[in-house]
Amino acid sequence: MTLLLLLLAIPAWLVGKEPVQVPENRIGITGKCYNVATNETVPCTARISSKNAVQEKQGFSPGMLDFELDRSATMLYFDAPGFETNSFPVNLIGEIPEHTTFEIQIPLIRNGLSPAMRAKHLALAPATLLAVHLQFPDSLETVFIMHDISTQKISSTFTFQLKNGKPEQMLTAIPGPYVFRATALQSDKVSLEDILTNENVIVKAGLNFLAAHDVRFTPKTAGKPASKPVIVPTKNPGSLTLPFSRSSYALSTGVKITLDSIAMLLKTHRNRTAHITGHTDNVGRRIPNVALSEYRVRVVENYLRKKGVLEQQLSLNWKGPDEPVMPNDSEENKIRNRRVEVSFSVK
Repeated sequence: MTLLLLLLAIPAWLVGKEPVQVPENRIGITGKCYNVATNETVPCTARISSKNAVQEKQGFSPGMLDFELDRSATMLYFDAPGFETNSFPVNLIGEIPEHTTFEIQIPLIRNGLSPAMRAKHLALAPATLLAVHLQFPDSLETVFIMHDISTQKISSTFTFQLKNGKPEQMLTAIPGPYVFRATALQSDKVSLEDILTNENVIVKAGLNFLAAHDVRFTPKTAGKPASKPVIVPTKNPGSLTLPFSRSSYALSTGVKITLDSIAMLLKTHRNRTAHITGHTDNVGRRIPNVALSEYRVRVVENYLRKKGVLEQQLSLNWKGPDEPVMPNDSEENKIRNRRVEVSFSVK
């Protein structure tokens, strides 16, 4: 079985655009329809059928899809003048975090083709698609494998790095059970600490959506560290420390209040730059800790960007366990080392 890999979107933090903000009960859909015979973009509309049987029609800018899909959606229909309607059952695989956006490419077949020509075009139009959103740090080179459980064969494998690639991927597949595995490419030998995700997924006929995330860390706060909100002074903001829980990149309520204050400062003074540096304790191997420190920086960056801070006002760095503020010889000291530091400069 052959899988077709399509590279689709550029990470928001690489192109200077704010991350797409999607309501919690919906996922974001972008992409396009295309003529399966010529691969040319075709302006199209989508109709959404949900579990309550209500359909809504979406209009788009010429050629491009950009809409929100309710999590209760059961069918998607794509229409374009002069083309057959293409329809897909909707299958959301596992837990998909809020604000997740997928990119899709929908094949369309022209009306009025002879039976023989239509059959040829139909063979080019995949009936089952798997849209994947990859949530991994861009500092890691990653190997992805899809293992077909039915045939016990590897059906797809590719190497990927976010800083050189794109967070959304799209595959065509045969419906059935798979193992979707992502491994950090750090050496010839792979240890358990290098496994980023290892998910059993059921791909169904239609349009499937999967958000693959790094299982080594959690976006949720477990055992919240003490975090008192800090209101940043306008004249001399100095430097700030944002605490994080063990193996977590979640923002606590106190940290969010502090970041709101930082955002207000930076929006009021566009000549200021915030220097954001992520750190961890020394538990575990260095490379996964470097990745975790990057996650912490990215979540701070994304929060500030959503509040209106400009990309050029943020300078990002991550150190992993390399620059502790205290020796990692006690749990209390390790808590102090799990942090993001923010300092300011004036252009």
